[in-house]
Amino acid sequence: MRVFIVERDKNKADSVRNAVSKVDGEALVESFDREDELLEYLKKQVVTDRLSVRCFGYFDVFFKGRPLIFKRKQSKELLAYLIDRAGAACTSGELTMALWEDEGDEKAQMNRLRVLINDLKNTLKDIGMEDVLIRDKREIAVNRELIDCDYYKLLQGDKGMMDADDGEFMLQYSWAELTNGRLDFMKREKPEFRDTSVLYV
Repeated sequence: MRVFIVERDKNKADSVRNAVSKVDGEALVESFDREDELLEYLKKQVVTDRLSVRCFGYFDVFFKGRPLIFKRKQSKELLAYLIDRAGAACTSGELTMALWEDEGDEKAQMNRLRVLINDLKNTLKDIGMEDVLIRDKREIAVNRELIDCDYYKLLQGDKGMMDADDGEFMLQYSWAELTNGRLDFMKREKPEFRDTSVLYV
């Protein structure tokens, strides 16, 4: 049996927890301060299909246990960069700078970026995961709720990830060096760490 309690008063929540335990000693009881917290939790449980992403060592993406195949290797790199940004919206200018630095003219880079975005969108659409991308006319981001990612677990303070030594962050991408340095510092110092936003100051 699984029981959800919505109660701000910890003593009352503990009282309900004890009463449930008397009825069913093996019941899983979870308490929440507010209804919206419970609803958010339940919404996450409903999401059964998520991309599985490995960021430490070489970046790779899996879906239902199988590697996700990209038609263009830079479509994969585009997704890697968006995941590195951890849900923060990216402009076309930022993406072209990351992918090509100062190579070529701006108009050609924008055209190449449009091709990559469409290719990435179609790759995700083929597996029913197009909602991973959040797009508007000028910016693009990833929906973290649809991604199971070692990097995000680390950012959320997962102790196992904090203690793990799984190699450098996104080893194959030069633009990942800055994040890799910050993560290395974070893992050495092990500060109180709430979420990804502190990485982008």
